[in-house]
Amino acid sequence: MAKRNPKVPSLPGLEDPKIAGLPEEIKPVAEALLQAGIGEEVVHEEALRRFVECVFNNPQLVPQGAAFLTQAYEGREAWLSKRVGTPELVQEMATGQALLTCVAAGEWVARRDFTRLLRLAEGMLAARLHLRAPDCLDLMSAMASTLALIKQPKALALISHVEECRRDGVTIDEGLLAEARHRLQLADVVGAANQSTREIWDQRLLNPSREWTWTSEQERRMLQDLAEWLTPGHPASGDFERVVPSVWWDLLLARHMAQLSTEPTVAPEFTGAEVASWTGGMLEPEARDEVKEDGEDAESALRVRLGWFVAGGLTGALAVVLMQVLAGGGSQSEVPLAIPVTAPPQAVASGEVGRVATQWCQEEKERLAGELVHVGRLGAVKAAGWRENAGFLTGLTPDLPSQSQMYRKMLVLLHLDPPQDSETRGMVPRLLLRRAADEELVSLWERCRDAGIALVPEIAAAAREALDQPSLSWTPDQRERLIKLASVNG
Repeated sequence: MAKRNPKVPSLPGLEDPKIAGLPEEIKPVAEALLQAGIGEEVVHEEALRRFVECVFNNPQLVPQGAAFLTQAYEGREAWLSKRVGTPELVQEMATGQALLTCVAAGEWVARRDFTRLLRLAEGMLAARLHLRAPDCLDLMSAMASTLALIKQPKALALISHVEECRRDGVTIDEGLLAEARHRLQLADVVGAANQSTREIWDQRLLNPSREWTWTSEQERRMLQDLAEWLTPGHPASGDFERVVPSVWWDLLLARHMAQLSTEPTVAPEFTGAEVASWTGGMLEPEARDEVKEDGEDAESALRVRLGWFVAGGLTGALAVVLMQVLAGGGSQSEVPLAIPVTAPPQAVASGEVGRVATQWCQEEKERLAGELVHVGRLGAVKAAGWRENAGFLTGLTPDLPSQSQMYRKMLVLLHLDPPQDSETRGMVPRLLLRRAADEELVSLWERCRDAGIALVPEIAAAAREALDQPSLSWTPDQRERLIKLASVNG
């Protein structure tokens, strides 16, 4: 006789009320399943098998049967997910609902069971002609996000189907689809890496707030490969910036921008032996073995999640603009950096609001000028053009790196005392948006507007960019204020 398994889940309180709503033909097997749930493991598993056979062999019974399992095993999803198969889940999705499938897939994600997740993805693709309901398509988007760095071709196929249904007029969750596309952009960057390396990237990109080490041979190789594969300004560059060492990222930007610049003015210190001493050779080229694809590993050590992945950071559009300027490429019509400055309406700076804002701006300007008195290049920044000071203004020089608080204070001071060069003025609000997209930024822009500082059109343009960037998170109040800022002279 089989021994009693202490881990068998019990199903208290799920008797007649739950069974009462089921079709008559499945009530007996449902009641038997509930009773078996408090008994021996082998009996419980046999009762579940009989229930599945009874329900999932009749398409008309599938929606209610799947919903019953979801309710009956609430809080005990791990036990159920180990025993439900892909055919049953695909059958549920073919009816237009995906609740049981979400429960099972969520458990597989939590256990990092990619054998079952990939099997489910294959089942979805095989039955995709029957999977066109919004809930099913949203689950496919979430699956694509989960699998993007692990099995990019499967993720691409899932998203292709979702987008096809979207074009046919099916309503989908645009946020889930956008996040899946973003995850595929990450996969584009590191797709040439082998399986184990992609798993490491996936784990780190999903946990950007952790302090990751970059000292092992594999980690150093990952950075060397990334330096070859990632172009600053790529839509996914912000994700990588948040997980790599900050000094490595600054060096990567400096090297890339120096290569594009026609003048050797950007961070000449970031070359040779000094770079090697700072980074341990992380940007130094070296001989590499040909990358080969490893086999799939069901027990791979990575953390993923199904559903929303919060992108955070910037899309990289600003970096693209910076590189085009430094390279001398593009006309003003293509890259509208120099925004004509016109006098703000008198009403903006009038009244009590304008007086208070003007006083604050003046006091803050004097305070910051005192704190930054040692930054000798500020005078040159205010008088010279953008090209001469691009490296300094973008925080790529050692004396005022972009991650320092002094760099942020410098950009705030340039808001309150704008440079003469129109191209530089056009970049100042964008640079601060890149450095600090927060409440203080919105408040600063409002005070500059209310005080009538000659940076209002540039702030309006930057506010429009802030609203257009899906990766930036604003509260409803901040978004409303940004809309007002963006409408000035626009």
